[in-house]
Amino acid sequence: MESKEYSRALLIAIAFSIFVLVAFLKISTGGVWSTAGSVWKIPIPPERGKIEDRNGRILATNVQVYKAYLDLSFLRRYYEGADSGSRREIEAALDLLGLPKEILHSDKKFILLGASRKREELLSEIPPTILPFVNVSMEMKRMRVKDSSIPTILGNVVDGRGIGGVEEYMDEALKGRRWGDIKLRYTGFLNLQPEVLGFNPPIDGSDVRLSLDLDLQRFMYSEILRAVKESSAVSGGAIMMEVKTGKILAMVTTRNWNDNVLGYIEPGSTIKPVIYSIALQSGAVDTSFHHTCKGWIKPVENLNIRIGDIKAHGEVDLEKALVESCNTASVKIAKRIVEKIGNRGFYEWLRKFGFGEKTGIEIAGEVAGALRKPEEWSAIDFAEFAIGQGIGVTPIQLIAALNAVVNGGVYVKPSILLNSPVVERRVIDRRVADTIKSFMVEVVERGTGVKAKVANLKIAGKTGTAQKAEGGKYVKKYRSLFVGAFPADDPEYILLVQIDEPKGEYLGGDVAAPLFAKIVDGMRYMEMEKPIRVYPGVLPDLR
Repeated sequence: MESKEYSRALLIAIAFSIFVLVAFLKISTGGVWSTAGSVWKIPIPPERGKIEDRNGRILATNVQVYKAYLDLSFLRRYYEGADSGSRREIEAALDLLGLPKEILHSDKKFILLGASRKREELLSEIPPTILPFVNVSMEMKRMRVKDSSIPTILGNVVDGRGIGGVEEYMDEALKGRRWGDIKLRYTGFLNLQPEVLGFNPPIDGSDVRLSLDLDLQRFMYSEILRAVKESSAVSGGAIMMEVKTGKILAMVTTRNWNDNVLGYIEPGSTIKPVIYSIALQSGAVDTSFHHTCKGWIKPVENLNIRIGDIKAHGEVDLEKALVESCNTASVKIAKRIVEKIGNRGFYEWLRKFGFGEKTGIEIAGEVAGALRKPEEWSAIDFAEFAIGQGIGVTPIQLIAALNAVVNGGVYVKPSILLNSPVVERRVIDRRVADTIKSFMVEVVERGTGVKAKVANLKIAGKTGTAQKAEGGKYVKKYRSLFVGAFPADDPEYILLVQIDEPKGEYLGGDVAAPLFAKIVDGMRYMEMEKPIRVYPGVLPDLR
C-alpha cells in the first residue's frame, strides 16, 4: 500500500464525508457509488504520468481540483415539499449564487457552482442552506508549462486522452492503467473519520522525461521572437539537436502549432550539402569538378526555361560552388546525377537522407513532407530539387538530413525522449561526408554564412533563401534559413533557424545566419541547471 495512493484515497473519502448528512443522504443508482448498509465503496481514479524536461523539471502534470455541483433534482424535491420559510431561504441562497429561482422549474439535473484547488475556498462561497444539496467531487486537471511554445510540443489532454504532441504519441504510457477503490464504514449521525475496511490502489500512468532543456527552450524562443519582431516577419522557428544522439534539446516556433514537425517548407540552398554528397557518393562528380557560372542556366537545352542566380560567380570548383551557393553549379551537378543514376536513383538517394518520409519523432501528427515519385517528375524537377525548390521538407527532416553530413555520413533518428535508444544508419562514406563538411566550414569562414561566425568556435553551416510560390508562381516572399553544426571538427550540436517572410533583408546569410550566431553565442552565458559545455579559449563576458 503506497502512501501517496493511500493519502489520495483518504482525501477523497474525507471530502465526501464532510458533506454527508444522514437527513439528506443521496444514493445514486448509476453504479458510481455502491452501498451495503453503512459500507461504501468509493472509486479512486489513476493519475496520468508527468512529463518532465531532461533535468526533471515538470512540463505537464495533474493537479487535484475540487468541483461543487448543485443537485437540482434533489433540491427541487425538497423545495416542493418545504414550507414557505424554507422556500424563501433556498431562493435567497440561489440569489447569492447568481441563480434565478426559476431554475428550480427547469429540467436541469446538476449545475457546476465552482471549482478550486482548495476545498475550503470552494465551500466558503456556497451558502450553508444549499450545502446539503451539493456534491463535491475531486477531479484531476492537466496543468502544463504554457510559455516558449512548449504547448505546441506537449499537445493537450481531453477527457483523460492525449490529443496531439507528446501527450497523444505517448498516451499509452502516460494514461492511468487501472482504477482503484477504497471501502469505508460510516457510523453515527455524521462521522468525519470513517473506518477504512480495504484499499485497492489505482495504477497510475508512467512519467515521461523529454530531452528538452527548459532553459535553452526559453532562451531560444525569446531570440526567435525578437528576430521575428525586428524583421516584421510572419513567423520563426528553431531546432537544436545533439549530433551523435539525435536528442532534441529545444524546438521552438512562434506559431500556435508545431510547424517544425506538422508543416513542411522548401529548404532553399540548405539542401545543397545533401545534393553534393549524393553527387560525390554516386560518382556523378568528383572534386575536380569545374563550372563557369554566368548567372543563369538552362536545365534542359531544348526547353526555354532558365534558372537564375544572385550573380555571375564565374569559374567555380566544387568547394567554391558550395561556399558561394552557386545555383547554376548545383543545377549542373544535379544533371550529372540523373545522367549517372537516373531520376529513380536520385529519388532513392533523397529518401536515404530522410526526405519524403516521417522521421518517427515522438510527436503525434508528424507529416512526411512532399517528395513526388520519379514517374511524376517534370523535365526540370531534378534542377529544382538542386536549389531546394519543388520539394517539401519538414524542419525536423532537414536538420536530420544535414546532421548526417556533419556526423561522418551517419543518419541519426531525431528523438524527443531522453532515454530512447539511439537509432542510426550509414548513408554516405565518411570520406564524402568529411569533404562536404570541410566545404561547409568555409561557407561560414568566407562564404555566404560569414555572419554566422562565433568567436573561437569553428562552425560548419549552410545558408538558405527559399523563394515562396503562390498560385503556382514564385513571388517576392522568402524564407531565410541557416543550419550549422559546432564545434566543426567533432560536432556536438546542430542548430536550424528560420525566419518566414522577413521584411527588408531576406537572404539567409543576412537574416538567419546572424540569428544563429546570437543563439550559439548566448548559450555560453546561460544559467542552466546542466549547462551546455563552454568551449575552451573563449573569454567570458566580464560585463
